[in-house]
Amino acid sequence: MLKDSAIPIRLDAGSKERLKAAADRLGLTTSALIRILIASFVESYEASGGRITLPLEWSPSPRPAPLIDEGAPLHPPAARALDPRT
Repeated sequence: MLKDSAIPIRLDAGSKERLKAAADRLGLTTSALIRILIASFVESYEASGGRITLPLEWSPSPRPAPLIDEGAPLHPPAARALDPRT
C-alpha cells in the first residue's frame, strides 16, 4: 500500500502509551494499528450510510485471524486482528 499522505495527530502521553502497548501485543507498529483503525471506522461509516454510534463496539472474532499484511488492502475482516485475546 502506497503511503503518500501524513496526518499529524496529538495524543496525551497516557493514550500514546496505551496505543503502543496494544500495537505491540498485536505485533504491529503504532502506525499500522492506526491505519487499521481508520480503515475499519471508514468502512463501518460508509456501510451504515454515514451514521455511526459512538463509542464504537468492536466485536471479538470467533477464531483468531492472522495479523494484517501492511501491503494488503484492508477489508472488514481485518478488524478481527484487533481482538486483544488473540
